[in-house]
Amino acid sequence: MRDKPIFDYWVLSFFVPVGVVFLLNGVVRPLMGSALGGTMVRTSNNIRRGDIWWIFDDATRADHPLLTGFLADYSNGAIALTGVVTVIGLMTAGWVVKQVRSRLPR
Repeated sequence: MRDKPIFDYWVLSFFVPVGVVFLLNGVVRPLMGSALGGTMVRTSNNIRRGDIWWIFDDATRADHPLLTGFLADYSNGAIALTGVVTVIGLMTAGWVVKQVRSRLPR
């Protein structure tokens, strides 16, 4: 008899990507942008909070191309959308595995 896992697959497939996106957008990106001396660009609309990305001078972009590319080329909204797509993909994969396992003979 198998023990029941502490966390179900469905819970992990939702909360892990959402937690990673929350930490990236709320903690890591602002700290990295400030540490590299970037300027935060914030667009806003009247419905919800706007999108955020960073702008760097040419010297900083030349010194740290990967970090500045991550902060400047990908906005918080793009990272959040990637998290949503990841959740949908993980949930779909879990559903497919469950369907295949239920059809296999025991």
